[in-house]
Amino acid sequence: MRAYSDADHGSDPTDHKSVTRFCIFLGDSLVSWKSKKQSIVSQSSTEVEYCAMASTTKEIVWLRWLLADIGVSFSHPTPMYCDNQSSI
Repeated sequence: MRAYSDADHGSDPTDHKSVTRFCIFLGDSLVSWKSKKQSIVSQSSTEVEYCAMASTTKEIVWLRWLLADIGVSFSHPTPMYCDNQSSI
């Protein structure tokens, strides 16, 4: 499993809210994705990326629990990729 997280800081011109996006792959198959406007106005691109990574982490944990319930377990952590250097 691997995850990709991204966000656009203040991308909505009407309310200046950012958009969180992520996608999670199991092997080569896309198993989860999301694109949603954040509920708050963030002060920096780093804060926006942290919110996006937190949302991605919640989904990773939920998917790992779901897969464990059906007998699929992982012995290694799930890598999450982000393109914002200050949040990395």
